[in-house]
Amino acid sequence: MVEPDPKKRLANLERIFKSVPSPEPIQRKLLAEFSNKLKVNNLNKRLKYAIVTVIILGLGVTYGLNQVEQLLVSKIQQHLSDGDYEKCINLAQDVPDFLSINEKSICLLNDCSVAQLNKATKLVDNPQLIYKAITEAKKIPTESNSYQEAQTLITQWKEWQSDQNLIQKAQQDLKKHKWQQAKAMAAQVNAERFQQQAIQIINAAETKLKAAELERLAAELEIQGENLILKANHYANQRQYSQAISIAKRIHNATPSYQEAQRLIAEWKSQIPQVFRNYWSSPQVNGARFVVDKIEKWKNGQLKIYFKAYNYTNKDSRFSDFIAVDNLGNNYRGYSGSSWDGTVMPSRIPTKGSITLKQPLDPNASVITLSFRRVYTYNPLIRLITLKTKGIRVK
Repeated sequence: MVEPDPKKRLANLERIFKSVPSPEPIQRKLLAEFSNKLKVNNLNKRLKYAIVTVIILGLGVTYGLNQVEQLLVSKIQQHLSDGDYEKCINLAQDVPDFLSINEKSICLLNDCSVAQLNKATKLVDNPQLIYKAITEAKKIPTESNSYQEAQTLITQWKEWQSDQNLIQKAQQDLKKHKWQQAKAMAAQVNAERFQQQAIQIINAAETKLKAAELERLAAELEIQGENLILKANHYANQRQYSQAISIAKRIHNATPSYQEAQRLIAEWKSQIPQVFRNYWSSPQVNGARFVVDKIEKWKNGQLKIYFKAYNYTNKDSRFSDFIAVDNLGNNYRGYSGSSWDGTVMPSRIPTKGSITLKQPLDPNASVITLSFRRVYTYNPLIRLITLKTKGIRVK
């Protein structure tokens, strides 16, 4: 529609309202203020010129304002039908109280407010537009019937917005591998509409935390396994295979060291000596005696004899030249190494030691006789004594 020329429009209004009494001064003032608002808001020119005509010419309220009211209602309804609810609300709010359309404008204000609230409500369907929904709902005026409902929804939406921010922060923490923080953030979410997302984040964080804990435990077990292998090898190098096996068995089967431990255990088991335990003693001769605690027979045929040496005199004695003779007549000499020099102090408590035969035992030998030669270092009358056990079965 083409806007009429303002001058022609003004002339028409002059002719229509020429003989009508002018509005009261206060009404003219209110109309002037209303006109200024329309000017500021850059609204409908026809409506503005109609009001200006009434003010300038002092036209009567009955005819002049009726024209204004019709144009005003028409414009508010147009904003409502066009979906421009904010302008609809603003224009309806600005209608002067003395106009006959005041009640009509209030109804239109409520209609516009309902439409504005519906518009805001539709926005919250998209979680990313909650902030915009809050902004739109805040435009509903206090005098509207929808105001309290709008305030209730704004409060709810702000809670949703807060929960949405928590969800976003929790998701960011997940991406940064901050599992504990992500779980804590998601646990603060209260709104039902975000509960599913919160639960998913919590479950994902817990899964990652468990995986991280398992990785940590696996790393600890791996280090522990490597240390146990070193410790077990230390005992195995000293031919303490039983102790080495006991340590290697402590290695967890989920570690890389486990297979190596199983290989070493099998190897060490084959090296464990056959052990003969009993109480074999030589007769006591001139205050000297030795007792065999056990004999270890190694895979290579070597024998290791563990014994206790007794000296019942008041002088130091020296045990030397350990000799073993098997039932086939073979002689074997033993050595104690650097751990014992053969000296036995006078004491009720025996001196413990071990002797290893230098040569492997004959595979066909089944019995051996063990003997020590004892030298009395400080007793010139007794120079040499041989202490001998009875035959000991070693097969």
